[in-house]
Amino acid sequence: MGKSYLVSVDASQAIFNVVILRTFLSSEYVDFLRTYNQNISTINPSEYELHVRYSKNDVRKQNIFQELKESFYHLFYRSGFKKVSFIDFSNDD
Repeated sequence: MGKSYLVSVDASQAIFNVVILRTFLSSEYVDFLRTYNQNISTINPSEYELHVRYSKNDVRKQNIFQELKESFYHLFYRSGFKKVSFIDFSNDD
């Protein structure tokens, strides 16, 4: 099974991307935080937007939405991004 998330920085668009693919395994939280912190240390968050993408279909099936809100909400906002957007990609073609 692959990772439950992807983290990337699009410097040309000033967007910090987090994609949540499925519910995190307990062992993946530490890895996610390490990856997140490594990537955020390369930018000035106040100059970037954070886009958190997730699938509402997977969220409902796996109760990830509540997990997202509780586990990541404060982390994302504390990081000081110019804007934080939660984007449902379940209807993307």
